This record gives sequence, structure tokens and C-alpha cells, in this order.
Amino acid sequence: RARFTSRTPNVVSPSEQLPLYCDVVGADTETISFRWSVVGKGTDAIERMLDPSVGDWNSETVVVAPGGMTAGGYYTFRCDATHKDTNAKGSAEIGVRVEAPPTGGSAILTKDSPVSPVELVDTMYVLAAGWTDGSDGNVRYQLMSGPAGSAESLGSALDLDGEYVLVTGIESGAALISFTLPAGTHGLYLRVSDAVGASTTVRVTLSDGVTPARVTAREMREAAGRRRRI
Repeated sequence: RARFTSRTPNVVSPSEQLPLYCDVVGADTETISFRWSVVGKGTDAIERMLDPSVGDWNSETVVVAPGGMTAGGYYTFRCDATHKDTNAKGSAEIGVRVEAPPTGGSAILTKDSPVSPVELVDTMYVLAAGWTDGSDGNVRYQLMSGPAGSAESLGSALDLDGEYVLVTGIESGAALISFTLPAGTHGLYLRVSDAVGASTTVRVTLSDGVTPARVTAREMREAAGRRRRI
């Protein structure tokens, strides 16, 4: 039989590794040759999808690399097993649905947020709303701060760099996220994830829904000095 394990039965995140196992009952695997393929795809499709550091298509266990499958797609993997001595053959297939990330929502820096906040003092607000997910409808928000730029190129780096994470663990539905910023100029990003782990990272925008939010937080010393002059 062919099998894999995941948090949701037969559904996987496109950003995670996927080990696939080919189990043979009643025979020593040393006497069995294996061949993996993707049903309906070209003969080299499986090679492009696998993590070559773990194994190749003729291994008992193969690992699909992160990003090897398209979000929202469905794949049928087939394992063919042949006994090296008797030439007896068998095969097994398993279907894998790749979760599509949450879509359709927005992340807005509200007008209640100060234009020039004092570091770690003035509270700012991002409204996350309208996000939908095909699995169970529940999404999770993670607000991040990082260099101004495109969410597409910075999203992965921000996810892995804890110093950029401002708020995490806010649950599904429309959410008003409150936060403060350290001194400096920041781009703001929202990562929206579902229960399977598929995620989308977008830039937080101003209230027009188009202009990327770029916020400069003042140092506390500077703010105090200005108050003294007043």
C-alpha cells in the first residue's frame, strides 16, 4: 500500500515536506525494487517534485519537497513494486489534495493609528477581515514588521525570523490587531494561515486598500525632548 501522514486526512500544506511510504507485506524489502510516479503526469514529473537529498523515485520512501506541489491541486501518486527474484509485481495509489491558502481578505492600518508613533508606547491597529479558507473556514493571523518591500519576496524570511513577529495567534474572523513598534521605519505584513498550514503573506495597506503602510516610530527620547520644548 501507499500512504502518508498529515494533520488533516489526505490534505497537505504546499509549504511542507511530504514523505510517501510504499509498504510491502510478506516480503523482504531488500528483494523489492520500487518505482514512484505521478498518475497523469509526465515520466519526469516525480523527479522534479522530490527532495533529492532524501531519496529518488526508486526508493521505498520518497519525500516531496516544499513547494513541489501546486496549492489547490490534486495529485495521485503510484508506487510500483517488483520482486527482484520472481518478477512478481504489485502497485498502489494514493491521492493527495494540496490545500490552497486563505484568500480574498485585506489587512488595513486603521485611521485610529497615530501617524508618527512613539516607540513601544503608542498603540497602532490593523484590521484583518474578509479572509476565507476552503478547509474549515478558520484562519489564524500573524502580524509582522520588516523592511519595506514586496510580501512575495519577504514573506518566507519574515516567517523564519522571530525578531520581526509583532503579534501571533489571533484566531479566525475579522480581527482588530493592536500592537506597538520599536523605533525605526517599518513595512507591515500579515500572514494568514489555515488549520493545515497553508498561508498567504500580504502587505498591510493604508485605508485606501492599495498604498502599502510604511510607519516610522520615533525614539522615546526624541518624543520626550519635543514635549519639553512645548
